[in-house]
Amino acid sequence: MAPLAAFVLSAIIAFIVASLVSTDAAPITFAITLTVLFLVFKRKQQKQPASNKAKTTNKEHTAEQQTEVFAWPNLSKFEFEVVDESYYQETLEKLVEHAKTESNDENNVMPTFTAYLIPDDTNENDDKAVRVDINGAQVGNLSRENARSFRRRLRAKKLSVQITSCQAIITGIGNHEQDGQEKHYSVKLNIKPFI
Repeated sequence: MAPLAAFVLSAIIAFIVASLVSTDAAPITFAITLTVLFLVFKRKQQKQPASNKAKTTNKEHTAEQQTEVFAWPNLSKFEFEVVDESYYQETLEKLVEHAKTESNDENNVMPTFTAYLIPDDTNENDDKAVRVDINGAQVGNLSRENARSFRRRLRAKKLSVQITSCQAIITGIGNHEQDGQEKHYSVKLNIKPFI
């Protein structure tokens, strides 16, 4: 109940109680009843579970905001390609470099990352977009067609606007030091491709 509604309801009940009391004690009875009822309503409002409180209208999601994230099964196949990585090359390079320094792996085994697939209803270009984040940074999107198929898959699992996760790898093509080409990174996800 909104504070104003609680106050109005308290005032009405207090007025009724005060009108039943003698005229000399009516103002004091009114004030005491009003205060007690308002505090009762306010306390009741504070005890409501979070699910009953007003929901936020901000549709921008992050994996950190959502407590439970559904993880897609590990298929050990990284065949699902992400698009728009060209806009996030610097981020991808930092992720790869950080993974290399963390692993100290001399065999150059490709590290896996946890990717978060985030329905992005606020995307200016496509309100059905699905954003792909790794370590809290966007690294790409699902293609327009795949985003719609992915959202259908989410609905089928009753996860409509939920953030989900899967394993991902970052691959790099080109080596500036060896062949003069600028390195281009791409992201591949370990989820079942859409047929």
